[in-house]
Amino acid sequence: MGEVSITDFEDISGLKAEMVVSHLKDVPESIIVKAYMGTSPTNAEWLEAVFPDIEFRKEAQAIGRIRIEEIDEAQMAIVRTLAQK
Repeated sequence: MGEVSITDFEDISGLKAEMVVSHLKDVPESIIVKAYMGTSPTNAEWLEAVFPDIEFRKEAQAIGRIRIEEIDEAQMAIVRTLAQK
């Protein structure tokens, strides 16, 4: 599939959407939503477009307030998953 060059979650919106969807298909939706909760508005919009089946705002509201460490862990889990493929 080719090597993915991503070291920070904020780089995700620079990747091909199809590749991200393919690589993250086995990542729990809750991890994707937690990562979304701490990202930039640009990345948030990109994730909403790439994963139209996830109701990000509704899911984030259901999760509620979480520690920044949980957001960081979710973002790094996604970065590691993308970098491994």
